[in-house]
Amino acid sequence: MSARHTADTRRIQLRLQRLELRHLRGVVSEQGERLAEQDQLIADLQRRLADAEDALDYRWQQTIELGERMEAEGTGRLGLSIDGTLCVLTNTHAGVQQ
Repeated sequence: MSARHTADTRRIQLRLQRLELRHLRGVVSEQGERLAEQDQLIADLQRRLADAEDALDYRWQQTIELGERMEAEGTGRLGLSIDGTLCVLTNTHAGVQQ
């Protein structure tokens, strides 16, 4: 093999390596963008979940307070609905006659 042929072969190999590196950088960049989008979606979902939990806690507390107040007044009590959720039963719903 001549020195010129060896140098040409080496240049071609280097050019191919640079092209491959460019391609890999593009792939890594795309993957990074996708990960950033997924991170943003996860953060949004976590915020929405926290908001929903806060709203549920608030409604739960309001239901308990109302049930306790009605029980103290003798007008109702806390109970469970058919599907197992907490609810306030008035004496009329509970079958109590006044």
